[in-house]
Amino acid sequence: MPILSDREIRCKRIIEDPLAGALELAIRELGEALFAQGGVELMGDVLDRVAGRHPKSFGHRASLVDHAWNGVAEQWWC
Repeated sequence: MPILSDREIRCKRIIEDPLAGALELAIRELGEALFAQGGVELMGDVLDRVAGRHPKSFGHRASLVDHAWNGVAEQWWC
């Protein structure tokens, strides 16, 4: 089985589950835009504000966004 690029993985995810895949892609692109504007500090501020809207599910929401944003800062340093 060939090793897939991040883009190929995201495309495959959208094909398998269009709604979830599109939401994950949008969250990822938002993270990239936030990082470009204010780095990880701005990303963290937005994450806290959005996930904090529902305190009971803060951890779950933060985890989902964190997973989608995994590696955003790394691609800028390579």
